[in-house]
This record gives sequence, structure tokens and C-alpha cells, in this order.
Amino acid sequence: MDVGERAAKLAGEYEMRYHGCSQATLAAIMEALDIVDEEVAMAVHPLSGGLGLSGEETCGALLAAVMAVGLVYGRSLDEMRKGEVKMKVYALAKAIREEFKRQVGATRCCEIQERLMGRCYSGWSEEDMEGFERMEGHRICASIAAKAARIAVEALEDPEGFLKGGP
Repeated sequence: MDVGERAAKLAGEYEMRYHGCSQATLAAIMEALDIVDEEVAMAVHPLSGGLGLSGEETCGALLAAVMAVGLVYGRSLDEMRKGEVKMKVYALAKAIREEFKRQVGATRCCEIQERLMGRCYSGWSEEDMEGFERMEGHRICASIAAKAARIAVEALEDPEGFLKGGP
């Protein structure tokens, strides 16, 4: 199993078992690349469910994929204070977003849910969460997390190739 496959498998398993698409995705990417950082894993947690379980913003799995790029290629605080800019990070983030949108069809959590489950479910409504469970929402989100993790690893393993044409 290659690193991308391993990350995808772990992301799906973590989403199914523990929930929280952003944390499941980033934990899988970090574990597959052997760069686990507990504080970063904690920081990504509230991004799940389209930001704070609202569904209204960017998919947490996509946000985690982009955060992985920052973890590997991002600028340090010292570089930030010197005003350095790392355009490669922005280019990879943009390319990951484009590939994610190509594969999933949308980048906003609610739009993804509407495409795959017929409507958007709020993580703050008991009734919505019951519907989400009936629609096997965690299984669907696990497949999205797996895609995001695979895309991120492909971008991180061969950034120049990924930027030239994707995976």
C-alpha cells in the first residue's frame, strides 16, 4: 500500500470511528507521512463539519488537506516576521482545492451534503443529526476524508508534478 492509499484508508477509518472530518483527515495524513504533531491535530478539530459543525463553510477534510501543506512547506514564525512569502504553499493549496472540487463536486460542506445526501444537515440539531445518521452521513464523510487525504499526500509527495497536472 502506498502512502496516499494508507492516508486515505486511515482518514476513512478515523472518520467512521471517531468522527470529526478535519481531525480524522489531518491525523491520517500526518500518520502516513510520519509527521504527527499533537498540537496541530488539536488545532484542526473545530474545523469539522464546515467549521464548527455549521456546514456553512469549507469542508473540514479539505481544510485539513491544505493545513498539511502548511505543516510541511509553510513558513515559520521567524520567516513570517521577516516578511518572507512562500508562493509554493499558496499554489499547492489552490491546486488541492481544485482537485478536491473536481473529485467531489463542491468545496462547501453543505453543498457536498446536498449533492450526496439531498440536503444539508446541521451538527447543532438533534433532528438533523438523526437524519444525517439515517443517510449514513459518516460513511459519506469518510469517503470525502479519504479523498482529501489522498489528494494532500499526492501533492506533498510530488509537489512539482501535482502543480503541473495533478495526481
